[in-house]
Amino acid sequence: MNGKKTYFAAVVAIGYAVFAYLNHSIDAAQAGQLVETAVLGAFIRHGVSTGA
Repeated sequence: MNGKKTYFAAVVAIGYAVFAYLNHSIDAAQAGQLVETAVLGAFIRHGVSTGA
């Protein structure tokens, strides 16, 4: 699994989004944006590394 740092950063960002939402620091829309951005980053990283 190449790009371990990218996937780790995506997992950390998703964890932060969940924590901040549950802590009422951000609302659901902001949490959704953070999760979406993290997932997109991971998929783009995967696509670039495999040439898909």
